[in-house]
Amino acid sequence: MTVSWGRTKVALGHATQGWHRVWPALLLAAVCFGILSAFVVSTIAARDRQLESAQDATTNLARSLADHAESTLRVAELTVSALISLLEKDGTDRASLAAIHATLSETLPTSGRLQDAMVFDGHGRFMVGANATFMEPSGAAEAIEWHREQVTTDVHVGPPVKGWVASGWSILLSRRLNETDGSFLGVAIVAIDMDYFAKTYHALRLGPQGAIALTSGRGQLLARTRTAPETIGTDVSNGSFFRHYALHGPVGPMTVDSPIDGIRRQGAYRAVAGYPLVVFVALAVDDVLAGWWRDTLMYGAAVGLLVLCTAMLGVRLSQLVRSHRLAARAAQASERLYRLLAVNGTDVIVQLGADLRHRYVSPASQDVLGYAPEMMLNRSAGDNVHPDDQAAVADMMAELRSTDEPRSVTFRFRKPEGTYIWLEASVRALSGGDGFVGALRDVSARVAVQAKLHDANNRLQRLVMLDGLTGIANRRCLDKFLEREFRRASREEQPLAVLMIDADRFKLYNDTNGHQAGDECLCAIAAAIQRVMRRAGDLAARYGGEEFAVLLPHTDEAGAAAMAEMIRAEVQALAIPHAGSSTGMVTISVGVAVAHPGRDAATAGALLAAADAALYRAKSAGRNRIECAGPLRQMDAPIRLELLVEADF
Repeated sequence: MTVSWGRTKVALGHATQGWHRVWPALLLAAVCFGILSAFVVSTIAARDRQLESAQDATTNLARSLADHAESTLRVAELTVSALISLLEKDGTDRASLAAIHATLSETLPTSGRLQDAMVFDGHGRFMVGANATFMEPSGAAEAIEWHREQVTTDVHVGPPVKGWVASGWSILLSRRLNETDGSFLGVAIVAIDMDYFAKTYHALRLGPQGAIALTSGRGQLLARTRTAPETIGTDVSNGSFFRHYALHGPVGPMTVDSPIDGIRRQGAYRAVAGYPLVVFVALAVDDVLAGWWRDTLMYGAAVGLLVLCTAMLGVRLSQLVRSHRLAARAAQASERLYRLLAVNGTDVIVQLGADLRHRYVSPASQDVLGYAPEMMLNRSAGDNVHPDDQAAVADMMAELRSTDEPRSVTFRFRKPEGTYIWLEASVRALSGGDGFVGALRDVSARVAVQAKLHDANNRLQRLVMLDGLTGIANRRCLDKFLEREFRRASREEQPLAVLMIDADRFKLYNDTNGHQAGDECLCAIAAAIQRVMRRAGDLAARYGGEEFAVLLPHTDEAGAAAMAEMIRAEVQALAIPHAGSSTGMVTISVGVAVAHPGRDAATAGALLAAADAALYRAKSAGRNRIECAGPLRQMDAPIRLELLVEADF
């Protein structure tokens, strides 16, 4: 019994010693596994976020480009419909055709999107067009046959043709022309220049390998970035991206291999509403994930070093259990290892004193900053900071003096040759007020990519702020500009004037002369308003229908009335005939309102309402005149509106 107990005690002793040797290694193995697991999970999540962000960007861009294509085809549809209306109203005699030719040759080149507008009879013979003659009617054969068989007033979008109107590709929109008895007389055709879309797409930047494509509903390539001209017009219906569209419907995401260059891309597609066209926008997966790969490799190396350090520390820790001497050696080895990391790391490690002068700078400063570590010692942290960023850096350092949490800031740093790079600094205050320690990382590439994306978004934003008919600002642009200037005028205590302009008896003009002439009249009025305006800060916009609005910052009532009279006289000088007007020509009425925001107008809507009321009085008083709203009622308690910071448009 005694022998057995003795043997048991010996076994328990060996087991205890073995456990003391093993538990540090097990603990550190668990820590390493946790670090690697967290790194893998965070890396996968970062990749998914990167792809999701790229997907959102391409989806939004596809929607914008589809709307852009729809508006272009809508302009063509309105043009061909107006042409049919003129033919059915005035007939096809020589004088009428000559008048239509004069109108087309004058107005069509201003669109920038349409190549030609033509009329053929039922046998394919050329009747009239923007050009005096047309020698190759074969391109109209498909439209003539379609409208001969389809007794409908709908607009027909034909297949793309090449070299018919010009040397490039065109899309033909056509509409049936009937005799008075309803029989087939011919077709009116408008040709849209596909090169217009190609130029628009080439102006956008989607990374080194991103691509935008426009195809017909049957899979014929009409426009594409990053491709040779000879590929335009080829059949891509068997391509992976077009099959994806055919299988999944008019809109959706896609990740496919390009049939043209074989590059794998992720993006989105959207069919153009009401027309047989499809827009594809895609970013190369390699471009999307380039930054992610770079960060993954960099952070992976750091995590690998961290795990390696942890493992080595575990070995040292197990030795510490057995011997204080070995623990001291392990501490020395650990110190050497940390010094190795500081010397060979890709980030610049700095230590600042309480006076913000460098006490320590890691060797990476030579590669990242262009300065040797010894050149940075005892220099102030703000010496090489760009003047525009010094305030942000100073604010961060002030925050660090009152908190133990780390703070980050991005700023520009001047290298020895005078150029600037973007750095991201992550800084923490040392305990006891003994200064600060931080890491500096070069993020110039990331900032450049963000700037390009911001610039592309701004260009798209400006596109949607223009009126499609007149080319001046639209209602949405006016609302944003008015709100911004209203707040600016309140802050600067300056007057703000609004002119509301309406074409006199325009409905009667439209009914008498047709919608095409009405559209031309509106364009002429818009151009006249633009010619009168001189200051860069003024804005002219189409308010809706035949109404226009002019915003005049820093303008009193006398100046606004003078501007209104100049615009009225400029429009009357156009001498556009108008049988329904008492003057025999197109005229306008103008309502003028001037406010001091915050003192006599609480909102921009109140200023617009005053100008609109003045316009109503001008029209009631006989039209072709100007009426001023007069001083607005002073508010009992003036308010002060702060200027909001908005994106440029």
